Amino acid sequence: MEKDWIDILSALLTPAIALAVALIAFQQWRTAEEARKQQLFDKRYRFFKMLWNGFCAHIESPHDTPPMTVEDLLDLTHEAEFLFGTDIVEHMMAMPEKQNENCLDYDWFSIPFKKYMKLK
Repeated sequence: MEKDWIDILSALLTPAIALAVALIAFQQWRTAEEARKQQLFDKRYRFFKMLWNGFCAHIESPHDTPPMTVEDLLDLTHEAEFLFGTDIVEHMMAMPEKQNENCLDYDWFSIPFKKYMKLK
């Protein structure tokens, strides 16, 4: 009778270890995925703030800081396309015109970025 229990427990030990290893691997993957999302969010937010600050510099002191031009933005388009997508690049290209019309407000500026600024 005791031998039967030992055989049963021995048979269950391998699947129990495999299940524990799978659970640990899943938890590590989930932690790594959350860290990746956080890092991407941080990079996107830094880009967003840098771009907004570039436009704000002209709005706050138009005599000291020239307005951003399309040429100024061309250097940033590759990074924007990589971090966000082509919709943000198109939005960026409309910014100098809005800035020249003094119509560049934070709401207009930030709306296209909002779909990218989520951690989920």
